[in-house]
Amino acid sequence: MGLKVVGTLGLLREAYDEGIMVKGMLIRFLKQLKHQGFRISDDVIHEILEKLN
Repeated sequence: MGLKVVGTLGLLREAYDEGIMVKGMLIRFLKQLKHQGFRISDDVIHEILEKLN
C-alpha cells in the first residue's frame, strides 16, 4: 500500500519540523502526554529535544 507508519512522537516531531508547532508547544505536548499516562521515559523526551534543529 505504500503507507508510512509513524507513531505519536513521530507525528509531533513532524509537526515541529514543518513549522506547525514551536518548540515550547512540543515540550508542553510531551509533558501532557506523560502526565496523562503515555509511556515515555524522561531519557526519550530528552533525546527528542536534543535532536531539534
